[in-house]
Amino acid sequence: MAIQTTGNFFVLKEGKVTTINPKVLLVPEFMRIWNRDKSKENKKALKEFAFIYFMADFDSEYNAYGLDKEEQIADDIFEDPKYQADDLIQDAIDKYEKLQETHSMRMLKSVRKQADRLIRHNELESMNSEDYNPAKAMASMKGFEEVMEQLEKWEKKIAGESGDMIIRGGGNVGLFEDAETATYLKR
Repeated sequence: MAIQTTGNFFVLKEGKVTTINPKVLLVPEFMRIWNRDKSKENKKALKEFAFIYFMADFDSEYNAYGLDKEEQIADDIFEDPKYQADDLIQDAIDKYEKLQETHSMRMLKSVRKQADRLIRHNELESMNSEDYNPAKAMASMKGFEEVMEQLEKWEKKIAGESGDMIIRGGGNVGLFEDAETATYLKR
């Protein structure tokens, strides 16, 4: 039973959001989702929060799915690959992304999108065997290698940024904590 804390938002246990930090409900986009769920123990909202986390967190395990990420998450969380996020969910995804975004993270997202587009292009190109050109494919691979190197570089940079501020006892600073005024941080 692996328990994973996702920043200062949620606690995941076995791939499900089991607990939320009450501070999350101070963010209007999350509060609206929580309040609309009238089910016992807000089970629907917890599933929606899991969807939001996996869609928006820069370190989400689902980033490996690239352009098919949303469909895979919907299938795993809601058992419906055709699930479409409503406006409240999309607003919360957008807010989650903004709350964690740095310039480096924006660059990482851009490089990931470029890598996904190149992969998709190469897959489609190789499926159309009539027009397949090995020389063109090799040239494309060289460019792809450069994009992948950039992707790896930016992922390492982001991992370094998120690990910069360490709380006594070994934890990391959460999204809602002010590193400038916190006296319990090691610098």
